Amino acid sequence: GSGSLTEESIFFKPDGLKMFILNSGQDSVDEYELAIAWDSSTAAYKRRFSVAGQDTSPRGLFFKPDGLKMYMIGNIGDAVREYTLSTAWNVTSASYDQAFSVANRETSPTGIFISPAGTAMYTIGSTGDDVNQFALSTAWDISTAVYNGQFSVASQEATPADVHFSYDGQDMYIIGNNNGLSASGDPKINHYILSASGNITTATWEAEYRYPSADGVVTGVFFKPDGKRLYISANAQVHEYQVGTLSTLQL
Repeated sequence: GSGSLTEESIFFKPDGLKMFILNSGQDSVDEYELAIAWDSSTAAYKRRFSVAGQDTSPRGLFFKPDGLKMYMIGNIGDAVREYTLSTAWNVTSASYDQAFSVANRETSPTGIFISPAGTAMYTIGSTGDDVNQFALSTAWDISTAVYNGQFSVASQEATPADVHFSYDGQDMYIIGNNNGLSASGDPKINHYILSASGNITTATWEAEYRYPSADGVVTGVFFKPDGKRLYISANAQVHEYQVGTLSTLQL
């Protein structure tokens, strides 16, 4: 079995046949296989990789699109950790490479996102209540990251838990647990539009969306690349929503 689960972040392989959960209960990245692509109810636990040697409070997870790199951000070291997978999408083949500290920007990091080209990295946290962006001069190499801007989400969310971008970099989504929860305890997603793709300093708040049933502490958000499915991790469960009818949420 998969043991205790306290999930902090969720990520899917681009074909939807694998799901990865960052599990702070085990300080691990847990890998699941889906019998039906993008249908999280068909996920079966496969294997796990411990990140305890790098951070005992892991919070955010991201993969390179080819599955050969993995990135984790944690709350103890306040750093992004980069791993190389010798077998694509097999977490047990991961080996630790290097760290990039974000401590001078955020002391409670909760999420990470990297642009499809690997040349822009975004982190979010609940101390600064903002998104920080970094330019990577060498794609997917976090040692080349240079800070180049921030965007405050404090007026919408006081304890942001995760950040996700549309594939074209024109839409940004923030989920959290303070004014990010509706009165019923359901999570809200704040949607921002970037007038310059990928540059968060050009972001403006667009709208908020409320999602039923994923009550309690929400920790992660992920969109299917076509924007028609939304996944929220909350209370050791993955909640899946069809959003194809909401044109404003299509990526």
